[in-house]
Amino acid sequence: MTKWQYPQSFNELYTYIDLNDRNLWYGLFFTFWTPFFWNVICKIEYHTQVFSKAFGSPKLACFTLSLLQILSSNCRNYYIKETMVNQKHFETPYNDLLVIVEYCIVAVGGLLVVTAFFRLGWFGTWHGDHFGLLLDEKVTAFPYNVVEHPMHVGGTLNFLGLALGTRSLVGLLLTMWVKGVYYVTELVEGPFTEMIYAKAAGSKKKKN
Repeated sequence: MTKWQYPQSFNELYTYIDLNDRNLWYGLFFTFWTPFFWNVICKIEYHTQVFSKAFGSPKLACFTLSLLQILSSNCRNYYIKETMVNQKHFETPYNDLLVIVEYCIVAVGGLLVVTAFFRLGWFGTWHGDHFGLLLDEKVTAFPYNVVEHPMHVGGTLNFLGLALGTRSLVGLLLTMWVKGVYYVTELVEGPFTEMIYAKAAGSKKKKN
């Protein structure tokens, strides 16, 4: 049976985190850049409609720019996975069990992400409301009746599952970084989105 093998001092801890690994830094960067870039784009569009004008329609602008967001997200996922897989792993007597735990956690995370996407649709997922593409009503069905931000929770669970399955200490730290960035993103996006729908509701009442 495999014995426990993990860092037992701060000096030993550093051997599990290779700061010279470019994948680590790229993963950290794209985790921050992905929501930052999209929030900047969306705020500019909301206040100026510059992208809708440039592309000829809000739908085309949102769809095209969302492809850049998807590319950035995939870069984040790739570099974080490479970091987890290639850096030093801790060992436990339960390595095989951790792989099963990984599959279960990733399955739950994937379920949250996929069902949230189908509830919101393409434009709802990619902040179409900032482009004037508002949803008819607030989505309250599963998974939104379970967690407030299922895509963020699901994404975090996917990284957590992979970190446990690969027994990656740096992976657990990266998962905490992802969760932190998601948390700050929610603080920024939430109130602004609520403001958009409040203004739309106010304009609708005035027309009636």
